[in-house]
Amino acid sequence: MNVPLIVLAVLAIVAGFVELPPTLGDTDHFTAFLGTVLPALVTVPGRAMALARLQLVAGIVSLGGIYIAWALFLRSRAAMAAMAQQPAFQTVQRFWRSGWGFDWLYDHLFVQPLVWFATVDKRDGLDRIYDGLAWSSRAAWRALSDTETGRVRWYAAGLTIGALVITTMVIFL
Repeated sequence: MNVPLIVLAVLAIVAGFVELPPTLGDTDHFTAFLGTVLPALVTVPGRAMALARLQLVAGIVSLGGIYIAWALFLRSRAAMAAMAQQPAFQTVQRFWRSGWGFDWLYDHLFVQPLVWFATVDKRDGLDRIYDGLAWSSRAAWRALSDTETGRVRWYAAGLTIGALVITTMVIFL
């Protein structure tokens, strides 16, 4: 698992330098590449300071998260083990391990209403149309399967005669 993560991390860092904002070097290789097929990018003047503030906040939050992870997991393992025994931490851990409750939410928002509707709407009139199509297909198959003899020459002759009849009708009618 480590090798793919390292490869993805290196590729993410390299890909980050393909397009840099004006506050960090102003390279626009990707924009120039897409400029041949997409309209030109319109930038709002005077937004550099707001962009720099957002970048500073993102950097501080990222470094803060790295520091908290280091402090909890590497510096003081005993403190982390004690925190792991707390009921609130265990609840949060169960919630994260269950996929943030996404499966439960998806099941209650989409799957169960659809199953309920399908159960209620099981015998509607539209189904009779498709039941009739299936029945007529089976009846046609039974009727046509009786004409099967296994004689390929007769099949080929029948196809040829049918093609001649249709061609004659098209030409003379």
